[in-house]
Amino acid sequence: MTRASSQAITELDSALSTWATVATGIALQTTAAVNAIATEVERAVRERAAIVAAVEARIAPTQPAERTRLTRELQIANGSLEDARRGLRSATEAGRRAHSMARRIDESTNSRVPPALQSLRRKLDALAEYESVSVPNSPGSPRGASGAPGGNAFGVQGIVEVPIDHATFDDNPILGPFGRGGATLSDYRWAAETWETVVRPGVLAGKTRDDFARQDAAAGRLTGYRRLGGVYDMFLGDEPIQFSRRADGTLDVANGRHRVQVARQLGITRLPGRMHG
Repeated sequence: MTRASSQAITELDSALSTWATVATGIALQTTAAVNAIATEVERAVRERAAIVAAVEARIAPTQPAERTRLTRELQIANGSLEDARRGLRSATEAGRRAHSMARRIDESTNSRVPPALQSLRRKLDALAEYESVSVPNSPGSPRGASGAPGGNAFGVQGIVEVPIDHATFDDNPILGPFGRGGATLSDYRWAAETWETVVRPGVLAGKTRDDFARQDAAAGRLTGYRRLGGVYDMFLGDEPIQFSRRADGTLDVANGRHRVQVARQLGITRLPGRMHG
């Protein structure tokens, strides 16, 4: 299953990189083509304006019969000039749209694609890390339907999985910055993503905190916030997220609002916590 997921993420990573390259190339080619057309149409406008001016200069000193012919010629020249001006307006508008498209593609390829690629590669690293340590065998430890000890989803007394789309804290909003103990918003995002992609699946497969600590040691992650053991502690340790049910069915978050908010931003729909009431 993880191999299939890794292959899908790798293919998506490749497709996104290819799209960024191709889209940038198309935008540059389109802009260059439209600019060339606009330049050619501007030249046509100048030439036709010169013809109109030349015919107008010849009308005044001519005899009536010749003036009639030149007047018809002037009408044709003016019509041709107006056609060229309409073409120039169209070319100018096409140029504006081409530049706008190129700007949007540039914004996407420079501002959105790199973070998306980084996120995909973090997920690949997480899957590789998950596969790197085999699931321990713990004979004698009763398993529930989920594969965790004692039938409890995460093997920690009182901790259950909670759908966080029902959780609100509008009456107790987050006012302070991320930074408890020095952890940054980026650290919180890493922790939430690692919980979802590495630690949660590992726990449900039977891994313990010691297993994650051994992975950390093998990878040289002995200190700092970005450790699998630290993620385990953040969600299943001594300070889990505390939920309580309100009369209207929504959930109050007494502790762990930062974790809930970051998880929502990442599209995570459920988190472990203690449910009261």
